[in-house]
Amino acid sequence: MPTLDISTRPANIGGNIATRGERTGEEDTTAVSIPLRDLLLDEGDINRMMGLADAANRLFVVLGGASTPALQGASILLAEKFRNARVRLAGSFGKVEFLGAVVSRVKLTPQAGGATSMDCTVTARPTQNQKVDVLAMVNSPANVTIAGGASKSKDEGQGELPLPLAAPFARSEDGPPPTKGVEPPGRPGASGEESDDRRDFERAAKRKIEDHKRRVGVTARAPRGR
Repeated sequence: MPTLDISTRPANIGGNIATRGERTGEEDTTAVSIPLRDLLLDEGDINRMMGLADAANRLFVVLGGASTPALQGASILLAEKFRNARVRLAGSFGKVEFLGAVVSRVKLTPQAGGATSMDCTVTARPTQNQKVDVLAMVNSPANVTIAGGASKSKDEGQGELPLPLAAPFARSEDGPPPTKGVEPPGRPGASGEESDDRRDFERAAKRKIEDHKRRVGVTARAPRGR
């Protein structure tokens, strides 16, 4: 399973830090989303994040004895979110540690020499006793540590969801179900017998036709006096 474990190293906090109010149970809480930029990852970081033993090797080619990005100027955007991470940030704003954080919007950009730069967003809910100086964090350098983040694939985490039918339709054991929408109620099955619902449907349709004919007959008469 892909995991996100990054030892302490320098990065930059972006300028677009977002906060929003949330309600957890009966308590009002505040969530904060902090963008991180230019966090350099090594080969082991990439392999754990991708869940592949040779993931880092696929990002680079060796030219003239030096590692070069396989695709120059290209970045990789990960759809996965790494949940339940412990994230520590330390800088001129002080020190703060978030538990149960989510690391998302991960962008990996291979660099010349074999390192990979990572941008991401850390979303967390500070505790009531935690003081987070968001304004002091904006565009500030920081030492970042991320531990314990895990990502589940869709197959592992969700499984198959039951899909309810929009309306019932006749299904035959000898062939596929009808594809042209829902049939009238009581459509004859394999036995060929019509149900009462089918006959009621046909009688109602005939009444509508007769009513329409009578209305047409009235409007088609010549005006009086001619």
